[in-house]
Amino acid sequence: MTLLPNYPEATLKQIAPTSDIDRTPNITRSEVTESINHLKKGKAAGINNIPVELLKTDTTTVDILHSICNKIWQSVV
Repeated sequence: MTLLPNYPEATLKQIAPTSDIDRTPNITRSEVTESINHLKKGKAAGINNIPVELLKTDTTTVDILHSICNKIWQSVV
């Protein structure tokens, strides 16, 4: 029986070898804020069931998403 490779790792290795990617810069808070601001209001929630309006409510949401994004980014190193 063959196990499937971890999808994100397999995809990352196909895009570029890990040694060629500089992961030292973290995702900035302003990048997260800008990404949230580009989301369109009034659209149906995605598979996570989080409506865009909730993401745009306050700075606490940005802080939480910023922390999560950086933890994910650093875990791939």
